[in-house]
Amino acid sequence: MYSSRKQLALRRIAELLKHWNIPKYSSKKKHAVFFDVDGTLSRQDNFASFIRFLALNRIVPSKHAHKIIKAHKNYRMRRWRFKTFIKHVIDTNKLLKGLPYWLLKRMLDLTFEEFGASYYIFTYTLLKKLQAQNFLLIAVSGSPDFILKNFFKIINLRVDYIWSTKYIFKKGLFTGEVDTSVISNKGAFVLNASEGLNIDLSTSIAMGDTGDDISLFSVVKNKVAINPNLELATYCKKHNIPMVVERKDVIAVIREL
Repeated sequence: MYSSRKQLALRRIAELLKHWNIPKYSSKKKHAVFFDVDGTLSRQDNFASFIRFLALNRIVPSKHAHKIIKAHKNYRMRRWRFKTFIKHVIDTNKLLKGLPYWLLKRMLDLTFEEFGASYYIFTYTLLKKLQAQNFLLIAVSGSPDFILKNFFKIINLRVDYIWSTKYIFKKGLFTGEVDTSVISNKGAFVLNASEGLNIDLSTSIAMGDTGDDISLFSVVKNKVAINPNLELATYCKKHNIPMVVERKDVIAVIREL
């Protein structure tokens, strides 16, 4: 089953690469693939799974964990905008304040053992193929950086840069503070950071799944939406951006709604 899905993914990837027709880049500049993680690469919300596991092990109170899990569900179902959701995340950070990094890391390892680390075959295969073609792999995500590092290690994906929500630790303890500068405007962050790394955005690729990725799509020439929500799908239709839908053993490239 996995082999047949991978072969299907490779055929769809060939179609996309032909559609993009990316020219060979100058040796003076690099090119990259900027990708969101939850919903684009990961099939599950790893942060919600982590909080649920902390509650099961009485690291955080169950009633508070239930609130953040419900908040994640409302956000993933697009009942809430990101700004509403992030307020609940900040409340969750208060629950984790003062916890040592080693404990969070241990709980995270156990979370992945319990819930696994699943991903979309199309996205994973495309990232591996582009990496073989000397693209830098850059994650641009709202997920906590320490969770993403574990996730990429488990699925055996070498990522060059992780631009995400950063949790601040001092003397090994979580301060309760987070740096969300990346996700406040993905496009602006990528534009500024890419200039410093000498990345050519005209030969680079962006991947995302929600309206939060529109700002990213606006600064990168080549893009594809993975299982997009209605907001991103509408944007893709307007700008002739291909969309990929992966469900079970079906991978479809959609050009029109």
